[in-house]
Amino acid sequence: MQLIKNLFISLSVFFSITISAQNFSIKGKIIDNKNSESQIGVSVSLLSLPDSTILKSAASDFDGNFVFTDVSAGNYVLKTAFIGAKINFKKVNITNQDVDLGNIVLHENTKVLKEVKIETAQVRVEQKEDTTQYNANAYKTNPDANVEDLIKKMPGITVENGVVKAHGEEVKRVLIDGQEFFGDDAAMALKNLPAEVVEKLQVFDRQSEQSRFTGFDDGNQEKTINIITKPGKNQGSFGKLYAGYGDNNRYSAGGNLNYFKEKRRVSVIGMSNNINQQNFSAQDLTGVVGPQTNTRRGGGGMGRGGAEQENPSSNFLVGQQNGITQTSSIGVNFSDNTSEKFKVNGSYFFNTLQNNNTNSLSRNYFTENNDGRNYEEQNTSSQNSFNHRLNARLELNVDTNNSIIFTPKISWQNSESESDFTGTNFINTDSLLNNTNTLNTNSSVAYNTSLNLLLRHKFAKEGRTISLNTAFDGNNRDNNSTLNSINQYYSANDTTIDLDQQTIQYYNANTLSATLSYTERLFKIGMFQINYNPSLSNTISDKRNNSFNTASDSYSLLDSTLSSVFNSQVLTHKAGLSYRVRDKKLGFMLGTNLQQLNLVNNQTFPFAFNSNIKFNSILPMAMFNYKFSKTTNLRMFYRTNANAPSVNQLQSVVNNTNPMLLTSGNPFLKQQFSNNITLRFGKTNPDKGRSFSVFGNAMLLNNYIANSTIIAQNDTVVENGISLLKGAQFSKPQNLKGFKTYRASMSYGLPVAFIKCNLSFNAGYSYTKLPSLINGITNFSLNNSISSGLVISSNISEKIDFSLSYSPSYALVKNTIIASSNNNYLVQQASIKANYIAWTKLVFSTDYSYYNYTGLSQTFNQEVMLWNAAIGYKFLKKNAAELRFSVFDILNKNTSINRIVNDTYIEDSQTQVLNRYFLVTFIYNLRSYATTENKKE
Repeated sequence: MQLIKNLFISLSVFFSITISAQNFSIKGKIIDNKNSESQIGVSVSLLSLPDSTILKSAASDFDGNFVFTDVSAGNYVLKTAFIGAKINFKKVNITNQDVDLGNIVLHENTKVLKEVKIETAQVRVEQKEDTTQYNANAYKTNPDANVEDLIKKMPGITVENGVVKAHGEEVKRVLIDGQEFFGDDAAMALKNLPAEVVEKLQVFDRQSEQSRFTGFDDGNQEKTINIITKPGKNQGSFGKLYAGYGDNNRYSAGGNLNYFKEKRRVSVIGMSNNINQQNFSAQDLTGVVGPQTNTRRGGGGMGRGGAEQENPSSNFLVGQQNGITQTSSIGVNFSDNTSEKFKVNGSYFFNTLQNNNTNSLSRNYFTENNDGRNYEEQNTSSQNSFNHRLNARLELNVDTNNSIIFTPKISWQNSESESDFTGTNFINTDSLLNNTNTLNTNSSVAYNTSLNLLLRHKFAKEGRTISLNTAFDGNNRDNNSTLNSINQYYSANDTTIDLDQQTIQYYNANTLSATLSYTERLFKIGMFQINYNPSLSNTISDKRNNSFNTASDSYSLLDSTLSSVFNSQVLTHKAGLSYRVRDKKLGFMLGTNLQQLNLVNNQTFPFAFNSNIKFNSILPMAMFNYKFSKTTNLRMFYRTNANAPSVNQLQSVVNNTNPMLLTSGNPFLKQQFSNNITLRFGKTNPDKGRSFSVFGNAMLLNNYIANSTIIAQNDTVVENGISLLKGAQFSKPQNLKGFKTYRASMSYGLPVAFIKCNLSFNAGYSYTKLPSLINGITNFSLNNSISSGLVISSNISEKIDFSLSYSPSYALVKNTIIASSNNNYLVQQASIKANYIAWTKLVFSTDYSYYNYTGLSQTFNQEVMLWNAAIGYKFLKKNAAELRFSVFDILNKNTSINRIVNDTYIEDSQTQVLNRYFLVTFIYNLRSYATTENKKE
C-alpha cells in the first residue's frame, strides 16, 4: 500500500510542476498561393541534416496547421508535398527556442507537358499500414444517397440487420474528420450524413485514449470508421426534412439538420413513424430486458427477424425490433474543437416506442433417449418505453505536456410491457406432457451512469509518459412484475396449478476502478509499459415474490423459493509489464498481467449463505504487425482474460416467468478464463482498384459458464425444494470445459471496367463447440456455418444506381448426446436494388428481395418475396424538393423467420411483420455549403 501511495503522490507532483523543456517545437500553417485558403491534409516531413532521414511526419489539420514537438536543437529541412502542388523544401534552424514558421505557401504545379491523354482507373482503395482507405469519388451514388448507401458499395463493408461490419467485425464508432459523432451509435451517423460530403473513408482499429497518448499500443481497440469530408463541404448547412402519410394511417416524418463551421459542428435529428423505422442503442434497453441469467446460445440466427445474440438485449441495438413499432425520437450532437486548449463533444438522444408483436415458435430438444420432446408457443406482447441518454467528452490541454479528459455517460429508461402466451410440451405429436396459459406484466425504471477521468503527463524525454484513468460505473434498476398463470400437467394424476404472483426486484451495481500507466522508451525503436489496475465492484439484488392473499385482497404471501436477497463484491488487482518494438516494417508487443480476483458472495434470504473465493491468474498477451509493403499489412493479436460471474448468474433464486421453463443462478460458479487469437491481413492494389482482406479469430474458454438443464421425466424435486412436475424444465448456469469457437472471413473487391461496376465477394466460415448438461449428461452442440456473398454495384453515373446481391449460408448442427438430432439447413437471399433519375426530375426506385429457407421444421420452410417500389418528382431550385409515392411489400408476402441453435435445442420462430402499405412523402434537401461557387451565386 505504501508503494501505491508513493505512486499517487509522485503523479500529483508530475502534474503540478512544470518541467524545464530541453526540446522544442516547430509549427506552421499551409496555405495556397491563389486565395490564401488553408490547405487540409498536406504531407509535412521533418528531415535531418546532412543525411535527409525523415525524423517526423504529419498532415496539416482543418485549419492548415501542423506542429512537431520534442525536437532537439539543430539544423533541419521541412518538406511539404501535396497532389497538384510543387514540393516545397524549407531550412529550419533551432537554437534555444520554439520555431514558428508562419504561413508556408503551396504553389500549383503548372509545368505543362506535350498534350498526352492518359486514362487510368481511379484509385478506389488503399492500404496504409493498418488503415484501409476508400476514395468516395470512385463509388457513384445517387444525389440523395446517405453515407450508408455509399459504404455498401465498398468491398469489405456490410450492413447486416442494421449492424455495420467492416472486414467481418462490428463497427463500434464513427468519426467525422476525427471527431466524435453521436457517441458510439455507428448506424445513426451513417444514416444522417449525405454521401456527397465524403471525400475519403478510413477503416481502422482505434486505440484507447491512453494508447493514442503514450504511443504504446496496449491492444484495447475498437473497429472505427473515420469519414473525411470534402474541402468546402465541411462548412455550411445541410440536411433533409420529410413527411409522409399513407393508407391504414401509416405515417413517417423526420429529418436531420447539420451545421458545420470549421471545427464547430451541430447536428439535430428526429423522426416519428409507425412503419418500423427504429433507432436504438444498448443504453435504451436497460429497463426493457432487466437482469438476465446467462443463457449463451450458439450457431447463429438467420432470417429477417434478427440475428441471434449472446445477450438478449442485443436484439434491440440499432436495427429492427420484431413486431409493429411506433417510434418517436430526437437527438442533438455538438462538438467544438476551435480551441487548442479546450475541446468538447456531446450528444443527447431521446426516443419513445410502442411495440406490438405476435410470435410463434417451435423447439426440438436434444434428449439422451431421443423421445421426440418438443415445445411450442404462441405469444402476444406489447411494450411502451421512454429512453434518455447523454454522452459527452471534455478535453483540457493544460499545456503541451499535460491534459485532462472527462467522459460522462448517463442513460435513463422507463418501460412497461405485457406478454400473454400459451406454451405446450409434448412428445412427438400425440403425447401431451403439460401446457401453460400465462400473462406477464412488467414495469421498470433503470439508470446507468459512467464517469471516466483521464489525467495524462508527457515528460521532456520522448516516450516517457504517466497517466491515471479513474472510472465509476453505476447501474440501478427497479422492476415490478406480475404473473397470472394456469398450468396443466398430464400424467397418471392430472394436476392443475394456478399462480397469481407479484415480484418486486431492486438491483444496484457500482464499480470503481483506476488504471495507472507508465511508459518509457528503451533503445531507439523500443518502449515498455508498467500498469496497475485495481477495481472494486459491489452488486445488490433484492427480489421478493408474493402470492395473492384472498383474505387480505393483496399480494402478501411471501414465497421464499422465488425470493432472495443477495450481495456480491469483486475486488481485483491487476499489474503488468509489456514491451513493444516498432520500426518501418516490423512491430511486436509482448506482455503479461498478474491478476488476483477476490469474489465474496453473501446471501441473507431465504437462507444465509457466504463464500469467499480467490482466483489468481497469469494473463499473457502479444501483438505482431508486419508491413510487407505500403499496400500489404499483417496483424496478429493474442489476448487472455479472466472474468467473474455476474450476480444474476450467482443468485440462487428461481425465475418462473415461464412456469414450464424455470431458471435459476448458481452461487458456486468459478471465473471464466478466455484465450483469444485474432488475425487481420489486408492487401490493396491502388492502380487496379483491387482490395483483399482476411480476418480470422479463435477463442477457447476454460470454466465456460454453460447451461445445466433438467427435463423432468417424472414428478421430482430439484435443489432448494423446487417441485418439478413431469415435462417441466429447470436450468441453471454451470462451469463446463470444452467451449471453443473459430471464425474466418475474407473479402475481395475490384472494378469491372467494361460494365462500369464494382464487384465485391465475401466468404466466411464459423465453428462453435458448445458444452451443456442435459439431465446430468454432457452434450456438445457442434455448429458449422458456411456463408458467402456476391455484390455487383453500379459505378456508371449519379443517375443510374443499382446493386445485385446473392448471399447463401449453410449450417450443419451435430450433437454428441444423440446423433439422430443432427440437422442441416440452408438459407438463401438474393436482392436487386435500383434507382434511376430521368430528365433530372423523375426518380424511379425499386428493390426486390427473395428469401429461401430449407431444412427448417416443416411449417417454417418457406419462400419469401419482398418487393418495394417508388416514383418521385423533383422540383424547386437545384431539385431541392421531391414528391414521392412509394409502396412497401407490393406482393403482400413479407414475413419474418428465425432459427436459433442452442446447446439444448433447435428453435424456429416466426414473428409479426408489417405488410403492404403505401406512402405519399414530401422531401426537402437542404444544401448550403461555404464553397467558392456558393459565394459567387
